[in-house]
Amino acid sequence: MLQRLHLARGQTEKIGNFVVYVAEPTTGEAGKDVAVIYACGAFGLGLINNKTIPDRMANALGCMVYILDLLEGWFLSLCEFTWIRVSL
Repeated sequence: MLQRLHLARGQTEKIGNFVVYVAEPTTGEAGKDVAVIYACGAFGLGLINNKTIPDRMANALGCMVYILDLLEGWFLSLCEFTWIRVSL
């Protein structure tokens, strides 16, 4: 069975002192009354799921979804189980 590859559609922005991944709905306009702050664990923004899941949430809920990079570019590598720092 073939699986579809889901690419991240949101944008990385700097808001205040934080790097933030911003996902917005691709269907229709984002509601202005509600937003979601998505918290990701030790895998941070380096794990593609922490971008594609908020993309899907934004479409399903019709609102903006924000993911703060609280680890400041660090994330846990799934392959080596070591910490890696990337520039977002």
